[in-house]
Amino acid sequence: LKLSEISTHTSKLIIDLIGKTYKPEYIYATDGGIPETTQILTLPFDFTFFTGSENVGKIVMASSSKNLTPVCLELGGKSPCIVTEHANLEIASKRIIFGKIINAGQTCVAPDYIYVDSKVKTKLIELLIKYAKEMISDKPLENVLYPKIISRKHLDRLKRLIKEDKVIYGGKSNEEKMELTILDDVSFNDDIMKEEIFGPILPIISYDNINEIKDKLHTSK
Repeated sequence: LKLSEISTHTSKLIIDLIGKTYKPEYIYATDGGIPETTQILTLPFDFTFFTGSENVGKIVMASSSKNLTPVCLELGGKSPCIVTEHANLEIASKRIIFGKIINAGQTCVAPDYIYVDSKVKTKLIELLIKYAKEMISDKPLENVLYPKIISRKHLDRLKRLIKEDKVIYGGKSNEEKMELTILDDVSFNDDIMKEEIFGPILPIISYDNINEIKDKLHTSK
């Protein structure tokens, strides 16, 4: 199935299940794109909950304010895995890779990037690559169990975030999938560190002093 067909089938399944399970005055599901969502936001709901990007969150809040509708926004952010020199690197690397490959990194709880003590960075990278190969093989684009990116738009967005000179593992993609891609020597000034990745790209940033972390994470988005 193509991505558009998968999306259509998934939407229909959810709508059918909810329609058969709940009365429409309590829970109602529908599909649609930007025009439909824009129209829905003009309605005077009691409460609006939105999960998604910061840019769309601003639109939801602005529209809801016209009806004085309370809003709860669960927006994308940067979620680091901090690996200290005292960490069990075998366990840490295995869990990081597992968390990053679930749905090809397209989950809200996926590790966004790694912040690792420079003394153990080389060993950690070695183990990350080892477990990536074990879990999804060294040819994930050919692995039928390895998930696709949700849309071509998001695949193109992810591809733009990759700087080829920083790729130390993976980096390839086709029309529907992207390999688990590990980037090294990334800085907080790189484009990939300015938005939630929500995909199978894993940047690595190193530190020399554990005290750097608190101040840096408080000042970075």
